Amino acid sequence: MKLSRFKITAVKSPGYMMVVYEDGHFKSILNEFKPPLSELQLNLLLNRIPDNPDHLMPMINEKYAGRILVEKMHAIGDAHEKPLEDMPPNMKIALFCEFFEAKTKVKYKVSPADSGKVTHLRANAKEWENLLQVYFDSNNFLFKNKYSISNIAKYWNELRVEALGEPVSNFPIPYSQAYFKTLDLNGQRAYWTALRAAGYTYVAASNREGKWVKKSDLINQ
Repeated sequence: MKLSRFKITAVKSPGYMMVVYEDGHFKSILNEFKPPLSELQLNLLLNRIPDNPDHLMPMINEKYAGRILVEKMHAIGDAHEKPLEDMPPNMKIALFCEFFEAKTKVKYKVSPADSGKVTHLRANAKEWENLLQVYFDSNNFLFKNKYSISNIAKYWNELRVEALGEPVSNFPIPYSQAYFKTLDLNGQRAYWTALRAAGYTYVAASNREGKWVKKSDLINQ
């Protein structure tokens, strides 16, 4: 599944519209114009959206030059992508719903708590799509067939480590034994992964009280 997105802005209308394509065909839209477009305006615009994503930008930008602008936002692996920083919560939820429906063939039922939880999952547009791609394709028992925004929030640290291969910022580095004791087994494993990614290694001791040490410090000893 390959998703691509285009952002449509209008000179006289605050906000934007996001046009979503899946595997080279028109999929859906997210209407964020303020105030929302009227039914007539929306239908006029929808009738001009081609099924082929390659035709969208030249068709709209040439016909409505100076009034409406279409920009390609991002696509995984595109060297010329324009990622959205601090992706708005409603767009995160909309993209999650896209992935959920593509994976399960049913629509996701957004709960009242989802909006609050997704607000704390900070990621730009490229990161969020990458995270969702890994989440829905992963065989990790924490994610497989447990598809919900609540589950992503619960295992956010583990997902970022698996998808982005980086330590999560809210893990204390260097190692904190007090913090470690607050985690469940899955959280502890994610913390170990983050420590290793940050360049630390566990050095065992005879008294069973080993410690996490920076690899560079061992080399310099």
